[in-house]
Amino acid sequence: MLIYYLKNETIEGPYSVEELKKKRLTSDTMIWYKNSPEWKRLDQVPEVYGQFAQNGNGFPEPETITAQLASFAQRFRWLFIWIGFNMLALILSYAQIKPFNYIGEPSTEKFWPFIKFTDATYTKISSNPDVWGTLVKFNGLFANYDWSEFSVYVGGTLFILLLYYMHKRSV
Repeated sequence: MLIYYLKNETIEGPYSVEELKKKRLTSDTMIWYKNSPEWKRLDQVPEVYGQFAQNGNGFPEPETITAQLASFAQRFRWLFIWIGFNMLALILSYAQIKPFNYIGEPSTEKFWPFIKFTDATYTKISSNPDVWGTLVKFNGLFANYDWSEFSVYVGGTLFILLLYYMHKRSV
């Protein structure tokens, strides 16, 4: 039996059942064969679909969207964690929440984390008697973390990931 099937609205075939086994078809692929009154889903034609099940070469069922999302999330979990961390840093810096940012509105004077997390000043601690000492002020964990750092860290990571997958596909 020679069989035609639809692939992206294009008719492919004719193929024998053995040739169809090499194609990536699913049970909902529309097929037609000689003397068939209309196009049918593959799983609605027992004489064809049954041959695949007998040989253990059945058609793979399409994954559910939930399974696809779970697979995607599993593969890129570290990327999501990295982006989430950087988004949190950005929000905490702009919100000026203590102890994340004591010094005010973030600026791009220096690139985070190459900023001064502390400011040390030599100051008079007591006036009676005159006692001087070093006072250290903590500026915050995400002091001066702004959009420039976010775009470099997240964009750089995405760019490296893109290069990795392009290289992987070419090999």
